[in-house]
Parts: sequence; structure tokens; C-alpha cells
Amino acid sequence: MKKLLILIFIIYSISFSFANSNETIFLKCPIVVKELVERSSNITSYANENTISEMRYFKLKIKKFDAHLTIHSAMILENKSVPLDKFFGDNLTEEETDIKNSVFKWNYTDDNLVDNGLLDLANSKVKTQGIIWYRNGGKTVVKYSHNSNCKILDKKNYKQGIKGKYQLTLVN
Repeated sequence: MKKLLILIFIIYSISFSFANSNETIFLKCPIVVKELVERSSNITSYANENTISEMRYFKLKIKKFDAHLTIHSAMILENKSVPLDKFFGDNLTEEETDIKNSVFKWNYTDDNLVDNGLLDLANSKVKTQGIIWYRNGGKTVVKYSHNSNCKILDKKNYKQGIKGKYQLTLVN
């Protein structure tokens, strides 16, 4: 009987620790164009190298064995802030999640956009990098690689940011 009680206590302790291993991280990431790969001639004012192409807010829910990533994003044209759209929200697959090393990948594709990126929380500076293609009718409008240093936010500032209350300053 004593062994059974000890076993029940161990199982309860383990399940309780897993239940409490959730963490939610809120991030503000201005997407900085690293290298312009391709652009059609009719969109010359967007995605110039070393400029902010988008403002993104990430909500990353990390559990013991998986993660859920939500991205809100706004294209930046002529240094004006615009409202953000939630364009991506997904449970990350095991291949996309490396919780041990704090690296999370996303792959988003629709008719007008291909967005492959990586969110790295492993160092003291949170970084994102990837490649974005905007398409129109199967033709590439603009394609560029990007990187960014992100800022960790509290929930209040995250909620304000996704309502479009943000400034277009680079995050150091």
C-alpha cells in the first residue's frame, strides 16, 4: 500500500509539473530587409535593403513538448504605421520546434505569400530571420531575406501593439 501511495504521488507530481510548464512569450519584431533577391518594377517603394518592411508581433506559447505561434503583421509603406493583420497562427510541428535549444521555425504559404522563418530565443538577444516572397498571379512581386532583433514585451504592450499602437523604430 505504501509503494502504491508513493507511485501515485510521483505520477501526480510529474503530471503537475508538466501542467505548469507552460510559458507565453510576447515579442515585437520589426522585419528588416537583409537582401533584396527579386522585385518587379511596379513596387519600388517597398522592401529596400536595410529598411523595415513589416512590423510583427509574435505570441509564442511554449509547452513541455510543443509550441503554438501566432504572428500579427503589418506591411510598412513610406514609414507609416498601419493596423496589423493576424496572418498566421499554427501549432508548430515537432520538426519546427526545438524547445531544448529555444529555436522555432514557421512555414506559411498561400496564393500571395510564402514566408519561411526562424525565431531564435537561445541568446540574450531574441532574433528572427527568414525569406519572404510576395506573389501576384503566380509571379513574384518581391522576394527578400530578412532579420531582426526582437524586443520581449509584457502582455499589455503586446495587446496595444496588435491594435496598431506601435512606433517604427528599430529594436536594438
